Amino acid sequence: MNEQLSITHCHTLYCRFFGDIRPYLLVQTVSCIAIPLMAILLPPMYTHSTYWLWAAGFYPLAMLQETADRLIYAATFHTVSGHTLKHLSAAMVPLILTVMLAKRRPLHAKSA
Repeated sequence: MNEQLSITHCHTLYCRFFGDIRPYLLVQTVSCIAIPLMAILLPPMYTHSTYWLWAAGFYPLAMLQETADRLIYAATFHTVSGHTLKHLSAAMVPLILTVMLAKRRPLHAKSA
């Protein structure tokens, strides 16, 4: 845990001093690619494994909505912004994964 906090702190300082968010974008992009690949390529051990794909789909959707913030705000006649939709989409990720964990069961019984 301390290592993660140290890395996060160093990354924040790096971004602040150099104005370079490429490390942040790398982490975001790798996770958006790695999770669906693992869900597709690795054999599932539990039921409801496709929920990983749904969760992995909502995260890039949230990033897209943040990028299109002003466009969405104008398209909805100043009713809702892309930033608001980003938070709603991002909130779907833990909700989907919680439902997956509540429903899942082992696919194969382990032999002793």
